[in-house]
Amino acid sequence: LALPPAGPMLAVALLVGAHTSGRHCPSAFRASPSLPRSHALLSEAPPATPAATSATLLQLLDRALEPGRYVLPPADRRAVLDAVAALEASRPAPSFPRDLTLIDGDWDLLFTTNAVTADETLFSALTPALSSPLVDVPQLRARRVRQEVDVKANRVRNCVSFSAWPEGLAALPLPPPLSGVFQGLERSDLTLILDHRAAVELGTSATSAASAPARLRIELEQVRRRLAPSPGAADPGLGEGLLALVPRESRIDVPAPLGALGAGRFDTTYVDDTLRVSRGIAPGRELRVFRRAAVPVTVVSEPQS
Repeated sequence: LALPPAGPMLAVALLVGAHTSGRHCPSAFRASPSLPRSHALLSEAPPATPAATSATLLQLLDRALEPGRYVLPPADRRAVLDAVAALEASRPAPSFPRDLTLIDGDWDLLFTTNAVTADETLFSALTPALSSPLVDVPQLRARRVRQEVDVKANRVRNCVSFSAWPEGLAALPLPPPLSGVFQGLERSDLTLILDHRAAVELGTSATSAASAPARLRIELEQVRRRLAPSPGAADPGLGEGLLALVPRESRIDVPAPLGALGAGRFDTTYVDDTLRVSRGIAPGRELRVFRRAAVPVTVVSEPQS
């Protein structure tokens, strides 16, 4: 899926405002054929169940990621990638359209490889930059990333919320009323809703269908922007003074040829009642891990009349 780069999308927003079979890997300690059967039973570890593998991944992410972060430095992400691969291997892959309803609902992003971090080199940042990454630097870090999949309506919406003003910059010594404006924006959430039309992409051959049995193709049709007080923050004073001049909502309709040109494709390689794993196709091949939202908030993406 194409998630918006927070930096460039922030500028745009302000302008708008004016998915292996069920087999497991052989054990490295498999007993020699000459050994008694009792030795073989002791030498082979039982395969991990999907539930146990899912719990392991969640525990790993909880320990490794700071609150509000979705990426890990390259040196620290190997264990997470191995755990995701083990989860994918723990049960057969879903197949669309048969299993399409399994991904219906609201999903909170837990982890992604599709981000540019402060410690990336220019070369290492090129691959994620091809697929509209998150920008993981403190001042532009997303506060929440949610994906809404509406199977009945054939929609996929990516909702990204971040500070309406880069965090920390409101403390700069600026004269009033500008200081009040920037402080109010820093206490506000700017949410971008990227609304896509979605369709199952069926393989054109038996080989392609077998290699990508659960692939969606999405085309961006509309970008909506909303400005609202951050949950738990002091009243930002929206609607007062100069902040009254900042529109609370706006939208851009994406021309169909442009949406088709930037169409994204992703495979659902694993899904259960709690977790979903998706992988993009080349060139980015971005990995994303989602957790089903405990409290659906689909109202955030519904356009108001």
